[in-house]
Amino acid sequence: MTTINDISDLVRVLEERPDWRAAIRNLLLGEDLLNVPQQLAQFIETTNQFIESANENFRVVNARLNRLEGKMGNFEGNDYEHRIANHAMLRARRHFGLNNPVIAMSNYLPHSPDFDRVLTRAVQSGEISDDDMYDLYEADIIVSDDDNRFVVFDVSLTADSDDIARAVRRADVMAAISDAESMPAVATENIHELQQDLADRMNVAVFIIPNR
Repeated sequence: MTTINDISDLVRVLEERPDWRAAIRNLLLGEDLLNVPQQLAQFIETTNQFIESANENFRVVNARLNRLEGKMGNFEGNDYEHRIANHAMLRARRHFGLNNPVIAMSNYLPHSPDFDRVLTRAVQSGEISDDDMYDLYEADIIVSDDDNRFVVFDVSLTADSDDIARAVRRADVMAAISDAESMPAVATENIHELQQDLADRMNVAVFIIPNR
């Protein structure tokens, strides 16, 4: 028979008899405290599920905001490009000395039938390729004057290297089909120093025109 005289005897007995230890623990802690580990595990699992669901919702919202931001940026850019046409004629006259400049072609106006015929004949005669023709149709603004000179504009809120290269490429195509002087230009609200240096090296005129 086990005799317990002090706390040391009790500790020794509980170490030797796990069933006694469990019975005493149940007696002392009660059902509520005994269920704490299980409840805590369930709480952690539920919390993790909530966090994962919230993260997924945030990802969806962020994706939608990014798409909306992109659409708003495109809208702002298109509005800027549309409003730049008058500035383009004035800058072409002042910088290049164009005589009585007019918009020969613009992405924002119907194409002139005469311009379409010139491009079609140039393709048929082999002066330019189909790709050249379609690329030139993508030019933002082409300004011409009474002396048969042209300025081919690429318009962008922030000018990058691609804008500069496009202006040069399309001006070369315009020169090929018109057999006339054709100058590349970029109209922009902002251009970084590296791109400005590139434009200078490639003889591309850069016009800073605020978006307002």
